[in-house]
Amino acid sequence: MQVVSVQMRDFRTYARAEAGLGEGLTVVHGPNGAGKSNLLEALYFGLTGRSFRTRDRRELIRFGCSVGRVELLVSDEGSSHSLLASVSRAEGRRHLLDGEPAVPDVIASHRPSHSTRTRKMIPKNNTACRAAEPSSNASSSTVF
Repeated sequence: MQVVSVQMRDFRTYARAEAGLGEGLTVVHGPNGAGKSNLLEALYFGLTGRSFRTRDRRELIRFGCSVGRVELLVSDEGSSHSLLASVSRAEGRRHLLDGEPAVPDVIASHRPSHSTRTRKMIPKNNTACRAAEPSSNASSSTVF
């Protein structure tokens, strides 16, 4: 299973953004403050319903907004599913699978598997990037 696309609305620094992801390796690069980490966090939040950067979910909502949301389209051998994760300053968070409320165990069954490991590399020009190390049972996957 792989993430095909990500849509963000009022998530961290993004007012509205959308990215389509191809098969294989995806490289995200840009200057400091461009939103690379926010994009990675949006993917994680969409898949898990939580942040890897903060325990306070309200920090995920763009300044001055009341709700932040991330929607992912995941696909596997002809079937596709929508995962929507949202957080509200007033009401907390929601996680939906194909438009219906879902418990974490059900959502976990529709997440891409961990078929690769990533490691941070610092090339000689001091520009950080991520490189994939395929695991022994790796198939096609998208790596950030």
